[in-house]
Amino acid sequence: MKRIVEIGNYQPGDSRLEVVDLPDLEEKIYENTAVFGGHTTVTSRIRGQDVNDRYQTSRAYLRQHALWRMVASQRARVVKADI
Repeated sequence: MKRIVEIGNYQPGDSRLEVVDLPDLEEKIYENTAVFGGHTTVTSRIRGQDVNDRYQTSRAYLRQHALWRMVASQRARVVKADI
């Protein structure tokens, strides 16, 4: 129930994805398998405030019948350290 209430607090137009940056994307291809990984910086606007978050992202693809299919995807928010 708490999650439904939190979602209900947002109105259309309250949030908007502004920029996605992939500064250090690395890819490796092994025959029919491809793996991508790196950090993603996402800049959003939520209720008029700019919010910047950084994520560790990885994806794995498998080539089947001449098509690449995503078989795994992971994204974890990188917590900012308070110094």
